[in-house]
Amino acid sequence: MYPVFDIENIFFDYNGTLARGGELIPGVKTKLQRLSSQVNLFVLTADTFGTAQKELADLAIKVLIVSDGVEKAALIRKLGKGNAIAIGNGKNDIEMFQESKLSIGIMGPEGIASKLIEVSDIVVSSITHALDLLLEPKGITATLRS
Repeated sequence: MYPVFDIENIFFDYNGTLARGGELIPGVKTKLQRLSSQVNLFVLTADTFGTAQKELADLAIKVLIVSDGVEKAALIRKLGKGNAIAIGNGKNDIEMFQESKLSIGIMGPEGIASKLIEVSDIVVSSITHALDLLLEPKGITATLRS
């Protein structure tokens, strides 16, 4: 049984999660705008394509450049204050997921690291599905119900 908790912070991986080839996946921007009025949003990324700041510039989302999964986890401990959601698809998201109250793995066009599935609370087929769950959290309740 999952405890009831109020989430103040959501942490996203960028490439493979919110973006493909450095560009935001269609439909993501509008959903992030809606979500940003409810919670604090952060992107933790190595920014492989160097586009995250530009792609997210007009959104209320803080972009933090990181070097690895250990750094992602440290930022969640520091900024998430133990009450955060993490969303990602890669092996370097494992530590971030382990520090979160709720973790959502994205099995999108780039796939998902098999080890990340093991530490995910929920796995969905796209970032838009994950964002829909966050915007209408009764779906999360239904998925995690015992």
